[in-house]
Amino acid sequence: AGDLANEVTRLSGVVSATATAAPADTVLELSLALAQQRNPGDLARAVALLEPISKSSAPELAPWQPLARLLLGRVVEQRRLEDQLTREATQRREQQRSLQQLSEKLEALKAIERSMTARPPGANASPAAAASAPPKAP
Repeated sequence: AGDLANEVTRLSGVVSATATAAPADTVLELSLALAQQRNPGDLARAVALLEPISKSSAPELAPWQPLARLLLGRVVEQRRLEDQLTREATQRREQQRSLQQLSEKLEALKAIERSMTARPPGANASPAAAASAPPKAP
């Protein structure tokens, strides 16, 4: 991981130093290295580096365009899948939270039910009804 980060730093220096005239092979290499990292924004940066090469009409970039298009497709798909994974992880957390709340409500209802069935028979009768009942014969 450290080697990859060092390589990205080195290639970024070459690409930024030469600005728009960066060698296509270096730009492709940097894009590939960025696609291997898991840092936020790296995939977007790789797309931004690959699109100009893949869409260029410059004859000197023609040999690099098939590879640039291949990498661009891979990076765009990887970005889509990572976004989908993030959305699904968020949904899973929300579902777990909802499930936990429902479990707590169910346990509360069970506790109420247990407290109602645990009362002795006749405990449900009101005190007034117990007072008006005829006394039991010994």
